[in-house]
Amino acid sequence: MKRCVAFVVIGFLLLGGGLIVRAGGKGGKKRHDAGRPKDLKIRHRVPILGERSKRRIKGKYIVVFRKGARENDLRSVLNLRVLEERGNKVERRFSTAGFKGFAGTLSPKALSLLQRNEKIAFIEADQRVKLDAVASWGLDRIDQLSPSLDGRYQPAGAFQGTGTGVHVYVIDTGIRKTHTEFSGRVALTKDFTGTGNANDCNGHGTHVAGTIGGKRYGVARGVTLYGIKVLDCNGSGTLSGVIEGINWVRNHHE
Repeated sequence: MKRCVAFVVIGFLLLGGGLIVRAGGKGGKKRHDAGRPKDLKIRHRVPILGERSKRRIKGKYIVVFRKGARENDLRSVLNLRVLEERGNKVERRFSTAGFKGFAGTLSPKALSLLQRNEKIAFIEADQRVKLDAVASWGLDRIDQLSPSLDGRYQPAGAFQGTGTGVHVYVIDTGIRKTHTEFSGRVALTKDFTGTGNANDCNGHGTHVAGTIGGKRYGVARGVTLYGIKVLDCNGSGTLSGVIEGINWVRNHHE
């Protein structure tokens, strides 16, 4: 029924257009485009990201395929004749579970063609990356006792070492004392969830403790850690339990 209605409407527009052309007569401007049916289909057009970035590398792009794309989809695009033309060069190919794509030098012609490929999710201008010259506020804040920041991160910081002698109380889901990252530096774990189990059975508290004092990636690798468990295996607890944990630290901290 919908198809029939569409034909009737288009036919009516065409008829109307014909009447307008005839009505022009002599001296009147003919409107040959009047009543011409417009292209109602929206063509797929892949977005190109990062074109305005100051760090973009001219002519180089990263092409990312849609989720669920197969190896054959990637191969069929890489075999396009346009990519073999002068000004194009595939320099990197990505094909892992859940992520497929490629990177390289692409001409405007190749980009235009790739933008119409429904297997492609987006294209992004390749960019230069480098180490930040200035430490982020978080890192700069934790490496010194002085309230004024110096824009740098020094692991030794104000402690003249790796935090040895400093006691850190992690109020979270507890800490897994046996984790190799801590090398026996977890002095105590205490439970305030009411379960009687002070060990971390969720993982979040151990993760936080690793960020603080893990021997490989911790920001203070020699600190003594305390696991104050106020959240259970599901990451849930009570406000009163959190208050009790904080109060214990206040009364027993080193």
